[in-house]
Amino acid sequence: MSFESFGFDERLLTSIGRQAWSSPTAVQSAMFPLMFKKRNIISKARTGSGKTAAYSLPILQMNITNSNNKAIILVPSRELCQQVFKMVQNLASTCLVQVKEISAVSSKDEQPDILIGTPTKLLANISLINIDAYKSIIIDEADLIATFGHSNALLKLVDEHQISQNRQFVLTSATLDVEDNEVQTLRETLKIEDPVLIALQSLPSKERLKQFTVGCNEIDDKFLLLLALLKLRLLTGKSLIFSNSVDSCYKIRLFLEQFGLKSVVLNSEMPHKSRLHTLAQFNKGIYDTMIASDENHVISDEKESKTAKKGKKNLKEYSVSRGVDFNEVNNVLNFDLPSTAQQYIHRVGRTARGECSTGIALSFLQSESDFELVKLIQKKCQDLTEPFAFKIEQVQNLRYRCGDALRAITKAAVRDARIKELKAEILNSKNLKEYFEENPKDLQLLRHDKALSKISQRMVHLPDYLIPDSLKIYLGASVKTGQKRKVQGGQKPPKKAKKDQKKQFTKMSRKERREAKRKSDPLGF
Repeated sequence: MSFESFGFDERLLTSIGRQAWSSPTAVQSAMFPLMFKKRNIISKARTGSGKTAAYSLPILQMNITNSNNKAIILVPSRELCQQVFKMVQNLASTCLVQVKEISAVSSKDEQPDILIGTPTKLLANISLINIDAYKSIIIDEADLIATFGHSNALLKLVDEHQISQNRQFVLTSATLDVEDNEVQTLRETLKIEDPVLIALQSLPSKERLKQFTVGCNEIDDKFLLLLALLKLRLLTGKSLIFSNSVDSCYKIRLFLEQFGLKSVVLNSEMPHKSRLHTLAQFNKGIYDTMIASDENHVISDEKESKTAKKGKKNLKEYSVSRGVDFNEVNNVLNFDLPSTAQQYIHRVGRTARGECSTGIALSFLQSESDFELVKLIQKKCQDLTEPFAFKIEQVQNLRYRCGDALRAITKAAVRDARIKELKAEILNSKNLKEYFEENPKDLQLLRHDKALSKISQRMVHLPDYLIPDSLKIYLGASVKTGQKRKVQGGQKPPKKAKKDQKKQFTKMSRKERREAKRKSDPLGF
């Protein structure tokens, strides 16, 4: 089916054409007719499947047809709020539909056609908003927003301001489990009557997303594997590394710095604009490696007593990375496996987004809980994960340097690195605000991947003897070294043989070179 077959206005079709969308995705084809019929919807579909457009296009079309069809879109975080706002604003650019963030509403005379924000922000500005004028309410990442962080605000909106009465409700997520009590809890909380359940595949197909697991006996093995994959360029393109704590993120970054590998941390403790700037530059390709965490955060805009906080149970995981688009990510590395299958789905869903892209997801397994979670993931995701055929014995020579780097990264070094980066961001935010407003191009030069520690050049450059022969051919060139190494018996390495091998490699056709690299590929595929 095409977008035209759903009866969208010509102006919206123009906006769709600018987005280069050729045809509706599966979740869009399922949701469009139900949205137009004003049905309540609870939808589960994989990340990157077009859920935002699945509800945005119909509410825009309904407002074009009748200006009284106004809508509110609720999201769990400020990052996701700005992302959804940008998407809806781009789609509405060809028509007269007014789109605003809730925080931008300044008076009750100002009632935009579409409002976007968090439940807490909606409750804080409820006196400026004529809630009765809005006929549809969409909740993105509903499994997170209804039970964690904004739950008190959402309950007040339902009980005190009756937002659930005579309205269309649309709930979307990538990890809503329609088979357990989660959906029933959402229905009871929001008082949703007779919803239509849409449950599509949570992850892309095996052909588009290759999922691998590799067992690591010790934590040092994780760092050794990470060093081999990135330093020897066994994984190409943009990589997103996930860890379970901010401290671990900075330890990984300091470790990579020791070998001259630049990376940036998406730190939830940083100012909001700094996080957005970091994410924007990663999406533009300025950084090739980003490290993010999935810590358990309790987000509340109300001051609660300690006893009330202790009484909270079953809080779900929240991350600045959840629901946020990372553009053109080729690889997702789970340095630490998450605690739930749902969080795993959100992590690996950062790659192979859209309908044609491909990606690799690699998880490092160490504890018993990691292996148990993999079994659960294989069951939920139709057995898509498989062992990673990496020959770890080929990079054993790197273990000594890996150990030297790790010994230099103490808890104090991690703490100092975090403080140093936080101070730098605060100074930039205060002192350079006016300058960057006058010189916006210079803002692009502000980098977030500057070295946080002293780097030894001895660690940055890897000599030939540390790299397996098969990898030298795979890389296409040997690493330079200033020392000549003698082989056993006191004889010099056969230079002529090396030159002949290199000469033979350069004379090969492009197809022959690819075949030679494939045969010597240590990844085994």
